[in-house]
Amino acid sequence: MIRVVMLLAGVGATAIVLGVAVFAGSDTTSAGACGASSGGPAEVDGVPTTDLRYFEGAAELFGLGSDGWMYLAGINADESNFGASRLPGVRSGTNAAGAAGPMQIGVGGSATDNWDAVVDEIPAGLVGGAEPLPSVYNEADAVYGAAALLSGWGAPTDWLGALRRWNDFPLEIATVDAWVALPVRARWRFGTRVVTARPGC
Repeated sequence: MIRVVMLLAGVGATAIVLGVAVFAGSDTTSAGACGASSGGPAEVDGVPTTDLRYFEGAAELFGLGSDGWMYLAGINADESNFGASRLPGVRSGTNAAGAAGPMQIGVGGSATDNWDAVVDEIPAGLVGGAEPLPSVYNEADAVYGAAALLSGWGAPTDWLGALRRWNDFPLEIATVDAWVALPVRARWRFGTRVVTARPGC
C-alpha cells in the first residue's frame, strides 16, 4: 500500500500544501513500526538523517507527541553523540553503571535491566534494525527501545518524570531539555519524501 500525506500550513480554507510524504508499506502496520514516520522534518542540523527517521518513527509508534522525536534525539546526542562516541558501552560491553548502546539503556547493574523489559516491543522488520533479533547496540533498535521506556514512564504527559526515570541526573535532564527547546530546530525540506519499508512492514 502507498500512503500519501499532505503537509499543510495555514488555517481552514487558507491552508496551503507545503509538500507530500509518500510511504510504501503494509496497510496493517503504522509507518512508525517500520522505521518511518508520517510527519516531522526531513532534515535537522546536527542529526544524522538516518537517525532522524528512527526518532520520528519511534515517537509516532509509542505516542510521544509532536516533540517526542526531539527528546529521543536529545537523549541520543547526550548519551553517545548519535552513536559516534567511543566510550565504554556504546558499541560493545557496558559503562560502569551497566548501560549499553547508543541510547545507553540499562542491561544490568545499577542501570537495571530495562532492555529486557522493552525488547519485545521493538517491531519486527524494523528498517535499520538488527537481524534476526533486536540489539541494544543497533541505533534503530535502541531508539525504539528508548521510546517504549519513555512512554511507559509517562511521556509525553510527564516528560520530566520520564526523564528522571531515564537518568535522574540534573545535568543530563537540563541538556536534553535545552536541546528540545532550541528555536526552529528543524530545517524542513518541502517536497516529496519517499520511505520504503522491508517486506513485512
